[in-house]
Amino acid sequence: MDMRDHRILDAETAVLGSILIAPEIVGEAMLRLRAEDFLDAEYRSVFAAIRRLWQQSRPVDAVTVLHQLGGDAYEPFLRQIMEATPTAANWEAYADILAEQARLTRIKASAVQIVNAVTLDDARAAVEAAGTQLCARRDARAVSFADGLSDFYRRQAAGKVPNYIPWGIRQLDEQLYAEPGDFIILGGYPSAGKTLLATQFAWHMASTRRVGFFSLETSPAKIFDRLISQVAEINFTRIKRHTMQSADYTAAGKLAYNPDAVHLDVINASGFDVADVQAHALAKQYDVIFLDYVQLLRATGNTRVEQVTNISLALHTMAQRTGITIVALSQLSRPEKGAAKSLTPQMSDLRESGQLEQDADAIMILKAAPDNIRTLSIVKNKEGERGAIKLNFDAAHLTLMPISGREAQDDEDEEDFPKMQAWPKKESD
Repeated sequence: MDMRDHRILDAETAVLGSILIAPEIVGEAMLRLRAEDFLDAEYRSVFAAIRRLWQQSRPVDAVTVLHQLGGDAYEPFLRQIMEATPTAANWEAYADILAEQARLTRIKASAVQIVNAVTLDDARAAVEAAGTQLCARRDARAVSFADGLSDFYRRQAAGKVPNYIPWGIRQLDEQLYAEPGDFIILGGYPSAGKTLLATQFAWHMASTRRVGFFSLETSPAKIFDRLISQVAEINFTRIKRHTMQSADYTAAGKLAYNPDAVHLDVINASGFDVADVQAHALAKQYDVIFLDYVQLLRATGNTRVEQVTNISLALHTMAQRTGITIVALSQLSRPEKGAAKSLTPQMSDLRESGQLEQDADAIMILKAAPDNIRTLSIVKNKEGERGAIKLNFDAAHLTLMPISGREAQDDEDEEDFPKMQAWPKKESD
């Protein structure tokens, strides 16, 4: 692409001209734009001069900018810019066009680097750069109290409950208000049932949203074996031994009636880093993604703590920038030898990084107990109460279902939840 594309130059001229003829907008302009957004060197130099004046709290006008540039050589150029900008009224639209065209140019430059890449690492770096541009956040927008209050009344008056992410378990749907862009952790010790619970969640969400299940240690074939056992209620042993009966084939066949109604992909993500996940999620336009599990993602860092910290920060940033809801499975740290094992794992037990605890909008921990009972605890919930729910593990079909009735209220670990709010029970329970 010609770096002097007329669309970019028109936008660059309009933005700088607006600032020079209406200096009162300089502060807002500095918040919205960066020097790198100006692809032409002359325009970039003028913007840099304006930014220096602004940072020094000095007046910004044609005279001060010319002086900052160091001579009269720029005088015809500044005059040309100002004459080409009749009004500053539409400067925000000009700034949006400028930022968009600059990002598009950088994405195209990354595409050229991908084509010319010599090694896979070179190509991966270029893909990551392009992905960063695709999901780059808009500059922060300040919302006044008056505007915030007005928006609050408007949303409440509409009377429509936001379309929160559905979990398929009533207690979670009533208490865990997950929204686009949230970062949620599902933790547990090995074999507690994290993956099977995550596949249940993914299946339920996939009826209304596009879902990607990134498996970093289990093959897609094994994930689908478990998923079909859950959904079609086929004995898992018969699936694994390839001894399905006629009724099993009939049950599985019903899933084929309308497979496009379930928007669920399972991705073999072994060796992925966060950039790979982000690129794939954006390309497939997923609304929700599951990561099984977070400690297996590749990352930079001198220690495992640094690596997992970087993973957590990157996932949190990705969720906020893209609006994709991320449900990341996490292993828990084993208790030290000689230490009494806590009956109820806490969010501080998330393996190898306290950053996960800090970044997550919500944290659920699944704990195994005797007699095929599991306890799912919400130990962090920014938008609601914490609590715990008893689940029964159906080993034949690899499902976890809420326990109702008196059995659910016999909480032998009640002493481990002294500060947690119990979910109210409906009469039908």
